[in-house]
Amino acid sequence: MMGDKMDSQSHSLLAVLARWFCDEVYALCHRGLVRRYVTHQDDLPVVRGRWHPATDLQRFPGRRDRLHCEFDELTADNPHNRILKAALRKLKALFGGHAAIRRDSETLLIWFGEVADVGVTRNELLRLSTDRLVAHYKRALMMAEWFLCERATDFGSGRNEGFTLLFDMNALFQAVTEKLIRKALPSGFALREEGPRYFLTRAIDGSSRFQMRPDFCLLQGTRIHAIIDTKWKRLEPEDKDGKWGVSQSDVYQLNAYANAYACPHVVLLYPGHSGLGEDASRPCFSFLTQGQAESGAKLLVDWIPLGFNRERINWLASLQKEVTSVLARVNVAN
Repeated sequence: MMGDKMDSQSHSLLAVLARWFCDEVYALCHRGLVRRYVTHQDDLPVVRGRWHPATDLQRFPGRRDRLHCEFDELTADNPHNRILKAALRKLKALFGGHAAIRRDSETLLIWFGEVADVGVTRNELLRLSTDRLVAHYKRALMMAEWFLCERATDFGSGRNEGFTLLFDMNALFQAVTEKLIRKALPSGFALREEGPRYFLTRAIDGSSRFQMRPDFCLLQGTRIHAIIDTKWKRLEPEDKDGKWGVSQSDVYQLNAYANAYACPHVVLLYPGHSGLGEDASRPCFSFLTQGQAESGAKLLVDWIPLGFNRERINWLASLQKEVTSVLARVNVAN
């Protein structure tokens, strides 16, 4: 059993992620699982929904106790909930020897009683549709993918199996940053994640094309004060051309945001590393029009040191302080 093998490993990080996932699903259950109308067809003794008498004449001529009906039923059995249930079953199997996680997963599975037990493929996860009704599922579904898309490792000589989580570090860095920004924002400012979604162009037929989706927009009232885009890439302060290793395509992207959103402050936010130093100044670039005149919008290249330091009494508090400093550099401060 995989659960038995997991018990022999040091899985503290994996256990923390599992408990975090359970907490996310608990919050969804208490809020109410998403339900959708699903169309059913059945032969019933009484009319329900839409009756198809022509079908009855063909299949059950002369009988009145078989009425072929088509009706809509509100149910929690939909692809989003099936994925969460599959992930909970995976956790239950993985952590058979972990009493707390096993108990949490078994309790949560009761909430998903009317949801079908089906296998979930990676392609199904990637094709999963999203809309306003399931926006609050985003984090839980991302975490479900971690467990459902794991890879078993095999080094050839032994028979022990391991469990490897393959993270989308861009998505993880963005999720962590979102949490930190929300806590650091002063009153009078609001955070929009991946929105508002404006279009960059309009076609000749009047239809909009090329939708933009910045990671974070900081709003002051209805005005977009700053845009922050996270990049899980390595900055190079010793870069000979003075670009700090920043991709030209990323600068093009932020220039488009600055113009389309009429935003004076745009930020490329990276993970920090030891080569950047503790008190290094952040590079700031002014966008130009016709290659000479400054447009008024500025690009700040900034970073958050993520490395865990045992000497810091509160690592999370130090991260929060770093994000507060980032906001202050774009004139968002208490």
